[in-house]
Amino acid sequence: MQELMGWLRLLAQYGRSDALYEAWRKYAKKPFWTGEASAQVGISLLANGFDAKAGSVVDDCTTTHRLPFYTVAHELLDSSLFQLAERWVLLLQSRWDDETRPRILLARLDHHRGFFQKAVDQFEPYLGAHPDDENVRIWLASAQHKMGCRSDAINTLQPLLVHPPESTVTKIALASLLNEVALWPELLFLVRETEQQANNTLSVIQQILRAQAYAIARMERVALADFARLEAESPDPATVMGFRSLLYYRLGKYEEMLRENDRMTALYPLQSMGDYNRSHVLFLLGRYEEAWQAWESRFQSGTGMAQREHNYSGLKVWDGAVTPEMLVIHTEQGLGDVIQMLRYLPDVISKVGGLTFDFAQALYALLGALSFEDGEPDETDSPRVPLVADGFSEVSPDDALEPPPLVPTFQLPMMSLPRVLNKPLPEGSAYFSLNSSVIERTKPWLIDGGLRVGLVWAGNAAHLGDHFRSVHLLELMPLGRIPGIEFYILQKGPVDIQLDYLPSNFNVVRIDQRIDDLADLAGVIAQMDLLISVDSMPVHLAGALGKPVWALIPFTPDWRWGTAGEKTDWYDSVVLFRQNRVADWRPVITRMCEWLEKLSGHKAVDPKFIEPNSSGAVHEQLIDAPFNVLEAFLRAADTKADPKTSLSLLNEIAAQSQRPAVLGVKARLEIASGLLEAAETTLNHLIKVDNKHVGAMLTLSRLLLARDDVYGALRWASEAMHLGSDVLPIWRHMQDLFERQGMVIEAQRVAERISILIEEGAHEDWFGWGGGADI
Repeated sequence: MQELMGWLRLLAQYGRSDALYEAWRKYAKKPFWTGEASAQVGISLLANGFDAKAGSVVDDCTTTHRLPFYTVAHELLDSSLFQLAERWVLLLQSRWDDETRPRILLARLDHHRGFFQKAVDQFEPYLGAHPDDENVRIWLASAQHKMGCRSDAINTLQPLLVHPPESTVTKIALASLLNEVALWPELLFLVRETEQQANNTLSVIQQILRAQAYAIARMERVALADFARLEAESPDPATVMGFRSLLYYRLGKYEEMLRENDRMTALYPLQSMGDYNRSHVLFLLGRYEEAWQAWESRFQSGTGMAQREHNYSGLKVWDGAVTPEMLVIHTEQGLGDVIQMLRYLPDVISKVGGLTFDFAQALYALLGALSFEDGEPDETDSPRVPLVADGFSEVSPDDALEPPPLVPTFQLPMMSLPRVLNKPLPEGSAYFSLNSSVIERTKPWLIDGGLRVGLVWAGNAAHLGDHFRSVHLLELMPLGRIPGIEFYILQKGPVDIQLDYLPSNFNVVRIDQRIDDLADLAGVIAQMDLLISVDSMPVHLAGALGKPVWALIPFTPDWRWGTAGEKTDWYDSVVLFRQNRVADWRPVITRMCEWLEKLSGHKAVDPKFIEPNSSGAVHEQLIDAPFNVLEAFLRAADTKADPKTSLSLLNEIAAQSQRPAVLGVKARLEIASGLLEAAETTLNHLIKVDNKHVGAMLTLSRLLLARDDVYGALRWASEAMHLGSDVLPIWRHMQDLFERQGMVIEAQRVAERISILIEEGAHEDWFGWGGGADI
């Protein structure tokens, strides 16, 4: 068998399609011939353009020999040979009556090309009918994660964490996904289980993934020591070096990452991490000319961006040297990236005969309200640019907002503009203004009062790094203690439920409910005195308008913000407030409060709590009270420290309100009253309402561990750590989990991490929740 396959591969390697076909015709009916051999012949014929002969091979295959044909398709996908894989799958689909397996293969193809929702729509029903298919479960979870549905991905993977796969290949695929989703405790559990089954031996990739788990947990010394040992002992040092370079990136050691990459390229040029990852580091270090050149490799990186370019693959890429009759600029990545690149649009217009701009639907209203000229825009001073909505997202012609008047002759991805225009260094001044009609339409939404401050605390949840850049609104609570400020809520989406946690002295204007599109948002931002925002699209919009912005920048910043300093080359009006430790926003908020006190001219004051009346009756205002107000009320009312008395009062409130603040206090009182099953139900409901509630997750994990549900406890402890990685009670709880499972080394390493966090001044609680109620 091996000799036969080796011979066939040799013929394929030298392009001997005629010999392959003759071999198949002569030997296909012989006993030694296999389905694998027929599949090898078929795919080789198809790759060399002999579609009809490949079809003959497929037609001749009996039902019992079809599996190798599907296996070849999966191998093509794993090797990123997407076009050949698609042709092969469509050939199988057209010749055979099997609908299920080709559909799964096409779903994998959609997943690789960045069409994650299409992939999920195919994987989910299949997994419902075949729940034991471990590979499809992993593929579905990966697509969910890349859509930003991290919680769904974890739920999909849960059965594989309780009952790990037996196949080593599948187990490594699962471990790789756990690494990608940053589930490092689950990854350590899986590697430990694998090690026990294999008599304390692990493959190189499994040892690398274990080191990566410590890297994700920011156990820097442990991770680097493991990588050094692996490089010395491993037969595949290039793989070790590649993962270590990513560790340096995660730790913010960008020069070390570049040196590692240069060393790897010199020793193993075919396995270096490539220009795509390198470009991000060059941007961060301010080496723009090199970065824009390296950035062009993004379309060969296997990301969803490659498919967007493919939609225009029939057009020449504009290099700026000619004057095209009609150029199409197509957008890529997020809305903020598009707004950032719009500064170059006037330069493009001056160099082309005509321009059509393919952009996401959400940008249409905004671009219709903008001018790229100084002064008041009107019908004559703004270039009329034909616009096409979502051209790369398979929008039908009927959905196009305005079809281009001429057929484009050249195309250019929008993020290539700085390189083509030879403007690698950005200019930070404002570059567009708004029509007065937008200002007039949104002006009545504002109130006359103190300082107007817009507030955005979360980005797009579909962004893979959103958990690093977004904050919980509770973390911004100290800002509300400064009087004389009206905080305008510009946040959109489900996270606005967090408003229920704010104390009554936080002056909030719920303008978010009136904002329908980006033109409305721009009109409101233009009338703010200040925007406070996480690293998301509103920062770019306010910066482009020249409005003051205070941006919260995570420890590992996005490529455009550099590695240090308060200012950015991209926007003169933006001030960067940087984290100095991963996931710890408290020092950032403290510094921001000091700045806001100076700007407003007022000092922060302590919050006031509602006192119970003489009869102990529940005040009507408690129905909408935030978490800390409810707790203060119950503490004052419950003079005998009997939790059941407080719980009785709270149940009156809970009968009229199921807000997170009510549920949180209710769960803690149920635990104090010994009603653990009721508390578990309440905590699960609270997490559904607020999926970023670290305290609820940690408390639920402790409840589950108390009844020996180790994997349930691990699931919520890991999620709590993901959102609040420097909260000491979470680490202590994780140490307890490892010790109970006999994972002594892992527990010791967690203990070392706790000691470091204590030295760094990590906090002991999460806004009053601490380690959860006593259980």
